[in-house]
Amino acid sequence: MSAPTVAISGCGAVTELYHGPALAQLSAGGRVRVIGVADPAAGRRDAIGRCFPEARRTAEFAELLALGPDLVVVASPPNVHHEQVLAALAAGAHVLCEKPLATRGVHAREMATKALAHDRVLAVGMIRRYLPAARLVRQIVADEIVGAIQRFDVFEGGPFRWPFHAADYFRLQSAGGGVLADIGPHVVDLLSWWLGPVASAVAADDALGGVDANALLEIRCGSATGRIRLSRDWFRPNRVVLEGSGGRIVWDLEDVDRIVLERAGIRESRAAGSPAATFESCFELQLRDLLDAMAGRPSTVVRADEAVQVVEVVERAYRDSALLEMPWLGPRERSHARRIRAQ
Repeated sequence: MSAPTVAISGCGAVTELYHGPALAQLSAGGRVRVIGVADPAAGRRDAIGRCFPEARRTAEFAELLALGPDLVVVASPPNVHHEQVLAALAAGAHVLCEKPLATRGVHAREMATKALAHDRVLAVGMIRRYLPAARLVRQIVADEIVGAIQRFDVFEGGPFRWPFHAADYFRLQSAGGGVLADIGPHVVDLLSWWLGPVASAVAADDALGGVDANALLEIRCGSATGRIRLSRDWFRPNRVVLEGSGGRIVWDLEDVDRIVLERAGIRESRAAGSPAATFESCFELQLRDLLDAMAGRPSTVVRADEAVQVVEVVERAYRDSALLEMPWLGPRERSHARRIRAQ
């Protein structure tokens, strides 16, 4: 039986750092065969294409689909996810779509519906579910080892260092937003995966006609309430804290396989109990999981219907977001900022 063929749409940083190396590893083992890469920028498709010498390089997504791939990895800007995913499904391909699945909830729902209609797997790159520490947190919460979770607090961010290759990353129309659109889907997905669906959300951000660099989200997941603080310029430890009726869970996000339990004044470091994975290796695990799903085997790959809620939460947050409190602004500056937001 021949290996499934793969085409890549979008040759930016996420492909260069993660999807590309994972596919190269699987290709070397004979698990897949990469037959095409597409990107509007010749330099980017050549950079990724050099990793797959037999792959056709093209600027056109339609030309990529004409190669007849079994699987399309959609790692293009968020504003074209909807169009490209629907075209790939209609062409008979399975799809792995980078987060966010879409920038609008109505588009995300349509994509999930079309995947079912075409009997194809539409997986979403919620890569953090593959981190051993994230899976350990889910098990601890389910077993109520620290009691029922009542509160949570999340901070993630720091000085912006993502090696972007195009200014589209900072354009509202193409990126769909700033830090909330970028990191928010990962955090919201994990919280709802651990605690239950998002019941309510109130947001604030600092966007003044462009994309947000800082955002605050006060949300309820299941029966727990808490806040998510995201930043592209504020350095603090990246950490998740879940407070239960009998203790709390602390996860430093840089630790891929270890968390801390605090109960009755005792701190206990707990490992996931499996070989430590790197963040990069999770992308290969995700692809292997997707190949199992494509073959009809048991799989934990995150499907589109699970990601729709995340898109809707972020969309509503942006629609109803207030101006983030910035006490360093003077009265005239605050007034001007509110006028910009009103427009």
